[in-house]
Amino acid sequence: MKQKVKKESGKKSEFNPVHIVASAAAAGITLLIFIAIGFWLGDTCDKYLASGPFGVMLGTVFGAILGLLSLIKQMLEKK
Repeated sequence: MKQKVKKESGKKSEFNPVHIVASAAAAGITLLIFIAIGFWLGDTCDKYLASGPFGVMLGTVFGAILGLLSLIKQMLEKK
């Protein structure tokens, strides 16, 4: 008895757990790098300007905002 073989359509499966994990890891690393750079710039400004913890706080917040904007831009380009 012959069995029918399903032909693959040109469309790949949408669910790929490796791709999903890789995308999430890349997003996390991107956000972490932006925050770390903002922290470092804020700390450097604090050392030169003797402005206390305000440079670190502002640098970290700006780094997080820029990181989130970068992630949003990347996600919109993938569609």
